[in-house]
Amino acid sequence: MPGYGTVSWCGMLVPSGVPDAIVAKLNADINTVISRADMRERFLTDGAEPAGGSSADFGRLIGDEIVKWRKVIKAADIRID
Repeated sequence: MPGYGTVSWCGMLVPSGVPDAIVAKLNADINTVISRADMRERFLTDGAEPAGGSSADFGRLIGDEIVKWRKVIKAADIRID
């Protein structure tokens, strides 16, 4: 589809209702681990680039992806059988 590009991404999600303090701790720990040189090298070796960031950043990414792919699904008239 013209004007669209894709990248694969992954992240960690928790159920709704998990206390903010736990989300913040998980986020901080994950950012610490993926910023280590050995982990960064492992990701890069596997063809991935660790990005890290805040849980709010990740929430925005997910929201943006939903908006983007909703348009593609509608334009292509994709339906669940």
